[in-house]
Amino acid sequence: MIALDHGAASRTPALAAPPDLAPWVEHGWRDAEPRSGPWRLVPDASPHVILVRDVRAPRVMLVGARSTYEDIDLIGRALTIGVRLWPGALPALFGVDGEALRDRAVPLEEVCAAPEVRAALDRPSLPALYAVLRARDARPIDRRLRREGDAVPSRTLRRVVRQQVGLGVQERARIRRLHLAIGARQRGGAWAAIAADAGYCDQAHLAREFRALLGEPPSAFMKRGRSIQDPRPAAW
Repeated sequence: MIALDHGAASRTPALAAPPDLAPWVEHGWRDAEPRSGPWRLVPDASPHVILVRDVRAPRVMLVGARSTYEDIDLIGRALTIGVRLWPGALPALFGVDGEALRDRAVPLEEVCAAPEVRAALDRPSLPALYAVLRARDARPIDRRLRREGDAVPSRTLRRVVRQQVGLGVQERARIRRLHLAIGARQRGGAWAAIAADAGYCDQAHLAREFRALLGEPPSAFMKRGRSIQDPRPAAW
């Protein structure tokens, strides 16, 4: 989720999905702020369609659910346009199982050789990415796949969730708690209160989950965002 990546450093606003695409699209964004260097992405149950312009040739990537953090290199990044899809949208839109793209990103042209993809590369814009999705013969997403944190008692349904979303039920629950915690801290919450509100057993549990899912303690991850927002030496 772009608002939470790299210690909640981004101030790029989320743009509401067009009504006709809302069953598959949560929101879109456009980030034209030049960036450089490493950038830590949070785990995420949602797949994305991402258009990138940097020192390499422009490209549109189909990104699956992430079970853990990922560090990407933003050297020369001039433009990023993204569409955040609902969990379960990959098979509904592209006929690709979410499990097949777990922790992976592939060029969209490998799974969707439509002329709309080339048009988006030639004239990059959020409407151009939406045109790619509108050209698909999409089927509805199973409503059960969009429920985060709900118990899924059926073993068969658990298998379906993992196949179509790319993450297991418990993995999604852990990532959801992590997102809640990062967002609450970015809004100024105290760690002890955040741990309780987000569903952790205690603050130590929260710290263990940050290390497991983000590779570092909570304070280190959130410091990434502060260093981007204020390049002056930190006073802590």
